[in-house]
Amino acid sequence: MVGYKEGCPVITLNPKEPLFFENYDVSVDLSFLGIENSKRTITKRNRQITVGIEKYKVYRRVAFLMSLAGLLPFSGKAISVRKVDENKVRVVLDRARSASFTYDKSVVVGCDLLEPKIPPDKHMVLDWMDVRSGMIHPYDVMENSSDFVNCIYFYPSNRIDGNHDRKDLVSVSYLTSEQLRSYEYTDTYARFSILEHMKIAGIRGARNGRDTKNPEKYKYYAVKIETGRREVLPMPTKITMRPQPTEHSYLRHLTENM
Repeated sequence: MVGYKEGCPVITLNPKEPLFFENYDVSVDLSFLGIENSKRTITKRNRQITVGIEKYKVYRRVAFLMSLAGLLPFSGKAISVRKVDENKVRVVLDRARSASFTYDKSVVVGCDLLEPKIPPDKHMVLDWMDVRSGMIHPYDVMENSSDFVNCIYFYPSNRIDGNHDRKDLVSVSYLTSEQLRSYEYTDTYARFSILEHMKIAGIRGARNGRDTKNPEKYKYYAVKIETGRREVLPMPTKITMRPQPTEHSYLRHLTENM
């Protein structure tokens, strides 16, 4: 958003768009981007809350506009950035290519890209799970006090085509490097913890016929989930950047007319 507002070129290393569960506050005005900050209601364990539009939709819009304006020169192909002089950087690209830039001022966002990288104290760990039994329920998110399986987000399963109400899930943990090496924090233990939280919330598996003692009641299988994949990401830097109108005349023209 800094590059968009200032109308300056942006060099990105391994850019990642916001995750599907990251939302803007309903108070944020996005009309200058041609986007309506539509309100949505999501269901937590004990309450419902109102959130704004998903951040990845705004990210894609801004990236599209900046690409048209020529402000994303490498389209995510930069491998590393090194400072070679007081006001000069060297960008290494794929296929053994490189480019050098001089600048009057620079803004480094996210981490110290121009200096030797320091391992983060904590990592964001995403454990993606396939739900085999227990896919239908009202919850969108479950929050916990522990850093391990801190949040569980449910989303429409990508394994099923069409419009449906069956959900898979991803859990978010915040772990140190030492914890990542411990068996007690593996995706297997994450799976056990998720199953327990789903059970406490009253989520049940598929129907298993009627109760022989009371034909008006159904029996249900236990919830069943399978480990999909684990992603370990550096802890995101806590930078609050709300979208602001651009000061770049051509970029503003594209924004208002695209």
